[in-house]
Amino acid sequence: MAARFNDDGVTALYQALNVLYIYAIDPAAFAEMPMGDVGRVAELAMTTLCGPGIGRGLSLVVGLGLIASVSAYLMSGSRVLAAMAADGAFFPLAGGWHASRGTPVGGVACLGFTASLLACSGSFLQLLDYTSTGLTAVSALVVAAIFPLRRRMSLAAGFRMPLYPLPPLLVLGLSTWTVAAVLIQPDKRLPALLSLGTIAAGIPLAGWLVRNKK
Repeated sequence: MAARFNDDGVTALYQALNVLYIYAIDPAAFAEMPMGDVGRVAELAMTTLCGPGIGRGLSLVVGLGLIASVSAYLMSGSRVLAAMAADGAFFPLAGGWHASRGTPVGGVACLGFTASLLACSGSFLQLLDYTSTGLTAVSALVVAAIFPLRRRMSLAAGFRMPLYPLPPLLVLGLSTWTVAAVLIQPDKRLPALLSLGTIAAGIPLAGWLVRNKK
């Protein structure tokens, strides 16, 4: 019950925040802004409502919040790489663990190296298009996994879903629409294609590593 309340609360706050953005910023003026200013939507909204001082203060708070997000992704992502390395689906280097602290030092090193390369490869907006397209595609693949899982008789009871198969089909449709909307924009097409290409290259690579380990 508490987890359900937390999920509903986060959803409500997210929706309320977007309503605030729409109320504070004129949509017509927002559409005419340079791309470099569009990313500062929270600062623009608070500057309009409360003045420039509050807007700059909110930018600092958002920046500190991003540090927490980076920490969460680092903790979870490094352990995913370590698990993949243990299964043979990723390079063995990522499977190293610290002897005394029990942290996945191999996965952290791999993520840090990759993040450093990406940070030097393009602008913030290009990296945003690259990562958001990949996250959308991977999330769609995770949702699509429910179809083969439900076909396994031993797992059918653990994967019940009201109105099946409408919810996963809806998510897949929205994900496809989101990726397509990025691909049709000339300035976003290259980062999006590189992101999809990275995923496409990783699938056969993981399969080859698994076969090589066996």
